[in-house]
Amino acid sequence: MSLRLLLDEGISPFLIRPLAALDVFAESVAQVGLSGQTDGAILSYAIDHEMALVTANAQDFVGMHAYLYDGGNFSSSPAGITLTISELEALMTTYGISDKSIWFTEGNWGYGNNTSMTGSQKAAYVAQEYLLMWSSGKVARYYWYAWDNTALGTLWDSTTGINTAGVAYGRLTDWLVGSVHQDQPCSESADGTWTCNLTLASGYPGEIIWNASAAKTITVSAAYATYETLADSTVHSIVGNKVAIGNEPVLLVGSQAGQ
Repeated sequence: MSLRLLLDEGISPFLIRPLAALDVFAESVAQVGLSGQTDGAILSYAIDHEMALVTANAQDFVGMHAYLYDGGNFSSSPAGITLTISELEALMTTYGISDKSIWFTEGNWGYGNNTSMTGSQKAAYVAQEYLLMWSSGKVARYYWYAWDNTALGTLWDSTTGINTAGVAYGRLTDWLVGSVHQDQPCSESADGTWTCNLTLASGYPGEIIWNASAAKTITVSAAYATYETLADSTVHSIVGNKVAIGNEPVLLVGSQAGQ
């Protein structure tokens, strides 16, 4: 089968004829009705039609948007980002660019969800999506859109200041910046509980834990003495090795004796 290409909007459709002379099948996004569509929609079309997407992104990274969909609507869960990353990695391997890093140049929970989701749901979305990208080891950058946009991904506004999701963004930054971890530090258990292991910038061991489908109380290792939430910087003592978890990730911090 000859090479099949889908030419993004930044690539001239005048290349189609000379490519055909070289036995290379090519179509432009305009020809297939995708003009103005999101990067995710265009990439999905390319994957579904076994085509390589030719874009004008810089050649030292692979860039795309991180918008997720549930049917025709934006998804209120960031869990699908793991599939997006794995499918993109497969394409990169196929076309010999697996050594490049992935940049998600824009993303958030989408239109509609900006008003329908609760503050807690938005905080969980921000934290979970960044953690799943961080865990992949392949995503070098993710640009949240946008801090002060009132219609999309709002983390701050001029009336109320930093909102719940914005606070969560800052708290996650405190947890992750300067930390170190093994490859693929996050794993999901059979009951849907995610656990991410890391060593914090302070040198203390940490675990970030959440369960997007169920609120529950879990038993944790005696090595962990305190925990923190996305709500603020308060340090809570762990009593009886029990911690309540749910949709919003929490950070367990090891005791000094565990160092």
